[in-house]
Amino acid sequence: MKVKQLIITSAILAGSVIGFVILKESRPIIHKKEAKELSYLVKIDTLRANNESIVIPVSGEIKAAHEYFITAEVKGKVDNVSGKLIAGAKFGKDELLFTVDPREYMAELEKAHAGLNIAQYDLDLAEGKAKAGIFAWEIQNKGLSEQDKQERINSKEYSLSTGLVDKDKQEESLTSAVSHLTLKELDIERTEFRAPCNGVVLSENVELGQLVNVGDSPVKFVCTDYFYLESDIISNKLQYLQFNQDSEIDSDVIVYNTDSGLEKYGYKGKILSFIPQVSQSGRVARSLIKVFEPMQYDIPLFIGSFVEGTVEGKVLENVFKLKYSSLRNNSTVWLVDNNNRMKIVKVNVVFSDREYVYVDSGIKNGDRVVTSKVPTAVNGLKLEINE
Repeated sequence: MKVKQLIITSAILAGSVIGFVILKESRPIIHKKEAKELSYLVKIDTLRANNESIVIPVSGEIKAAHEYFITAEVKGKVDNVSGKLIAGAKFGKDELLFTVDPREYMAELEKAHAGLNIAQYDLDLAEGKAKAGIFAWEIQNKGLSEQDKQERINSKEYSLSTGLVDKDKQEESLTSAVSHLTLKELDIERTEFRAPCNGVVLSENVELGQLVNVGDSPVKFVCTDYFYLESDIISNKLQYLQFNQDSEIDSDVIVYNTDSGLEKYGYKGKILSFIPQVSQSGRVARSLIKVFEPMQYDIPLFIGSFVEGTVEGKVLENVFKLKYSSLRNNSTVWLVDNNNRMKIVKVNVVFSDREYVYVDSGIKNGDRVVTSKVPTAVNGLKLEINE
């Protein structure tokens, strides 16, 4: 029995060994593969130098250039109101807004005319008397030498005896009468309230029969031939503005109304001047921009609107215009060499704006610059071009 168990155990062990050998010999041979080099898919721009017109960004709030309170200089009741005198109405320069009753001032004007006539009559009479007085004095002093005669003419007694003193007084009275008449004529003009410029009524409080007193300001008016925009310009960009032969700023400005949602609806303007004070934000100059005829467009530009714009600058010659995202660490770009490997090069940026940088050295025509992101940028990194 023991012999039989031993034989069975030995047979099992022998079978296991034979099976192990067969499995080992029949297993597939695994060959080690070399690690594949990773590459990154990138977008590129092919570079070409050109002459580029640069633009300088501006932004700010639109302000009125001239606002007026139409203020009464005479007292009276309103007797005529323009049919379109409401807030928002447009008026041309010198167009009538309203009037006050002029009859009282017309009566005063008539009195002034009468006073002028009287003053003129009195002067004519005084001149006649003075002429007669001088003639009589000449007869009385006929025998005097020229020197003695001149001394007496220069004396006060001569003026009194000849009537010249009275003539001088009447001349002063006439001058006063003319001035008085001028003031009364001016009062008549002041009964008419007219638009001081081409513009729009901001507010009004005028009714027929209303009593207007001196100093009242029933209409507020804004001129619309142009508005102002105050905007900061970074100081180091001032050198790129255009100037005319008289060294005056000659850079055109295009303003976009971002409040309207029509950012590309442009309004024309010019830099008028620079305010001689650096902005509190530091290293920026405060410019005053004149925006022409802001109310004449299909979509008017309103006071208080926040706008952005561009100032036309100089032309940069033989520079490369790159997307701002292509510039890395403020001074380098990633190029793709002939072997589709990354090459990091340093460049010189001469100007930059919100969208582009302008480079004059460090790259050349035909270079391929990477415009997309790469997780780890190193020289020699393998790249694939996204066509």
